[in-house]
Amino acid sequence: MSSFTRIIAMRQRRRARAGESPAYRLGLGCSGLVGLVLAVGGILLALGYASLGRDLPSIEGLPALLEPTGSPLLQPTRLYDRSGEHLLLTLEHPATAGRQYLHIPQPGPAASLPDDALVSTSLITATLAAADPGFWQHPGFAIPGLQPTEHPTLAQRLAAEFLLENEPPSWRRGLRERLLAAQVTARFGRQQVLEWYLNSADYGHLAFGVDAAARLYLDKPAAQLSLAEAALLAAAGQSPDQNPLDNPQAALERQKLLIQEMLRLRWITPEAGIAAARQELALRPPDQATPGFILGELQPNLAPTFTSLALRQLESYQSLSRLARQGLKIITTLDYNLQTQSACAAQVQLARLSAAPTPTDCAAARLLPSLASPAELPPGDLKANLVVLDPQTGQVLALVSDPSSGLEALFLPEAPPGSLITPVIYLTAFTRGLSPASLLWDLPGGGASLADSSPQGDFHGPLRLRMALANDYLAPAQAVMTQIGARNVWRTAQQLGLVSTQAPFQPSETSLDSFPPLNLLKASQAFGIWANQGVLVGRAQPKTPGDPTQTAERLPALNPLFVLRIESPGGQLRQDWSSVQTRPILTPQLTYLLTHVLSDETARWPSLGHPNPLEIGRPAAAKIGATADGESNWTIGYTPERVTGVWLGLSGAQADLAGVQDSLPLEAGRTLPNAAAGLWHAVMNYASRDLAYQPWEVPAGISSLEVCDPSGLLPTTDCPNIVTEVFLAGNEPVQTDNLYRSLPVNRETGRLATIFTPPDLIDGRVYLIAPPEAEIWARRAGLPVPPDTYDVIPAELPSWEDAAMRQPAPFAVVRGQVSIYGTAGGQDFSSYRLQAGQGLNPQFWLLIGQDMARPVKDGLLGTWDTSEMNGLYAIQLLVVRRDQSVHRATVLVSVDNQPPEVEISYPLNGAQLDAAQSRLILQVEASDDLGLQSVTLYLDDTLLTTFIQPPYALSWGLQPGEHHLRAVATDQAGNTQEAAIDFTVNE
Repeated sequence: MSSFTRIIAMRQRRRARAGESPAYRLGLGCSGLVGLVLAVGGILLALGYASLGRDLPSIEGLPALLEPTGSPLLQPTRLYDRSGEHLLLTLEHPATAGRQYLHIPQPGPAASLPDDALVSTSLITATLAAADPGFWQHPGFAIPGLQPTEHPTLAQRLAAEFLLENEPPSWRRGLRERLLAAQVTARFGRQQVLEWYLNSADYGHLAFGVDAAARLYLDKPAAQLSLAEAALLAAAGQSPDQNPLDNPQAALERQKLLIQEMLRLRWITPEAGIAAARQELALRPPDQATPGFILGELQPNLAPTFTSLALRQLESYQSLSRLARQGLKIITTLDYNLQTQSACAAQVQLARLSAAPTPTDCAAARLLPSLASPAELPPGDLKANLVVLDPQTGQVLALVSDPSSGLEALFLPEAPPGSLITPVIYLTAFTRGLSPASLLWDLPGGGASLADSSPQGDFHGPLRLRMALANDYLAPAQAVMTQIGARNVWRTAQQLGLVSTQAPFQPSETSLDSFPPLNLLKASQAFGIWANQGVLVGRAQPKTPGDPTQTAERLPALNPLFVLRIESPGGQLRQDWSSVQTRPILTPQLTYLLTHVLSDETARWPSLGHPNPLEIGRPAAAKIGATADGESNWTIGYTPERVTGVWLGLSGAQADLAGVQDSLPLEAGRTLPNAAAGLWHAVMNYASRDLAYQPWEVPAGISSLEVCDPSGLLPTTDCPNIVTEVFLAGNEPVQTDNLYRSLPVNRETGRLATIFTPPDLIDGRVYLIAPPEAEIWARRAGLPVPPDTYDVIPAELPSWEDAAMRQPAPFAVVRGQVSIYGTAGGQDFSSYRLQAGQGLNPQFWLLIGQDMARPVKDGLLGTWDTSEMNGLYAIQLLVVRRDQSVHRATVLVSVDNQPPEVEISYPLNGAQLDAAQSRLILQVEASDDLGLQSVTLYLDDTLLTTFIQPPYALSWGLQPGEHHLRAVATDQAGNTQEAAIDFTVNE
């Protein structure tokens, strides 16, 4: 074997022996495991990178977005009316006018730029010290700071704000943000990243870019900033809410800290740092800069409240700082013409009330009804808010706040609802069986403080629910709320959005003035539900992570719509908000009942007269509301296509002050509700001028029926007024009217007639039968009061020998089968009849037996079954002659088929008594509706005694043993009832 072959063989044997070694096998296994882990890790890393990079936005669009040529960042977003022709608001602070794009100095063509277009070295130093000290060293991102809201480098901020703005915060977004930051830095370079950041950063108050911030806060271009001024702006860029306008002290403190940081980094000399810290900064005065675009623009704004709420709605979908610098065109729901006319009408009405010079006239103001008695309040004391909605789309068409300047103009104030809440009470009552026809009583007491403050100043007795609601009578509303439960009314108000679902009901809140304050928009939206047949239309706010009010069990609120669509700078549709959500709140039947009442023009006439401001020439449901002090006055009404709400009164600090002082003058308390209704009349007329006449459709499940007014029950011949009412099917009345009753009265004595009153003296008079609690009102109202006494029965009654009854005797007490004895005959006898009627003057007679043609002489005339009767009855014998003349005999009797009540009160059943007591008082309690004849006491079935009058008690000597005591009570009709006990006397 050659040496080469021998060497190979020896190596193979050594490898074989090494393979048999345990150490060798362990090392080989570990190597394989490490290799496997590395392979799996590599695969997972590749998959993770692929997942992070999936659908990663392209960075190539950044230059078009951030470069000065055609950049939307240099074009402010604008809000327009619904036509897109009228500019409402520009999201650009007026003080930033003239801002420009700044470049970072660098070799090449940029060096030829003028100095005022270049970023100063001080600004670069301050910005990097504040935002990204490692800017020149890291690859564009930093590993620390994986929190979703942290962006530790400038490149990460650009990526988060312009490339990943639509992704929700998460650790995955944080990793994707770092990938993009690295790509941006590698692709465009650090200088470009810094330049883009300085020209796009948010410095607060709609100042985007450092040049805009310098002009806003310091009234100078950014190229002219000193180190101290640069440090101020760089600090504001880190916390835009801590800007020099909103919080100048905090902004200056942050500036000092940033100067110290630059000294620590040794980016500035100590001399420069000391000079910067000592420099007095000339900040723009706040009164010249204004607090911001929401709180009072320098530029005119036709609808400050509307635009403020529109921006708030937009902000729920996208940050306002991001929205404001995209050059978007936002088309709102505002009807420009309706807004201008509504604002004009409100100004004219306020001027008329305060005796101030009337502003420029307009078409809507010419529709204002005249004021009968102007209040002549001092100018500026009154404020007016007005809103017009489309209930079918949820869109806000006009929104007028206080026309004076100030923060109040930007938010609709809340005010006590007063009697505006009464439709909610009656709506709740409809769900519990009441109807517009239900009888209510407008009486003092049971909420007298509210009733006394009724605009009518008096009470109206019985009336239908329809009249109580339409005329704003408050005592009936309070009584109904007490009847159905204030908690149930509270729940209805929550369903309508008038009360927050988070607001707990307090048991003490049982009056109208316990409901929380409302703003006009919320109240008008609730009326819009009724206008839209019980369906709420609006737009839900997107869910906010961690918001405890947005749960699966609690549906998000649907808010009125302020924005229709958003268009890009090039005119492309970015978002379409015209589609809205709907949510059924009430059944169409319930809303129809309420609408039918609120749109009943004739029902309002008792309180408002005719014509009145709520009449606009087409079907319109409307409600006037006011507080007792007259400081809050509402009118909200609707047609199927429009809802108009008006609030007029004192608000804010003035309202608080007025609450401490006396109420408004009496003439103002009368004028202001009419003034609010008049403003509603003008705007509603104008808003509906081009709309077709459209009545409300009657839904299935609604019926109409004639009823007696005001009881709401089926009419009788005594009913003085019959009206047609609407009901939920199946809820119609089945009883006849019992409020009005015809009573026979002796015209000479003025007493109730009896069967013995001569017929020619009896008049049938119809009376309103008032309950006891209404008697005082009835007397004050001068209503005829029915007599409460009957005619005296004559001592001698006409009698005939051939028509007489001898049994039962007059005023006897009878029961069961009553045998009637007497005489019915005589010359020319034809027949006789027995009849019975209830009361002293029966209106209806019951035939006893049948007409008899056989005369009876002192014998049995007939048998009367009274087993189902109780009370006073008249028995009448009619003897008819051949010439049809009639002889009568009448007897009054009391029918008593009700047995008496009896109870042994002592001793108790099962009692154990001691014979040592010697004697025992046996006690019995007994009573009867007509009177007792006797109470008999038996002991061990042996008669002890019989009582004929109370007290029913007997002293008995105790005898040892077991005893059975029984008491039997007998009334005057012979009805009996007994009670028994057992007791024991121990020796």
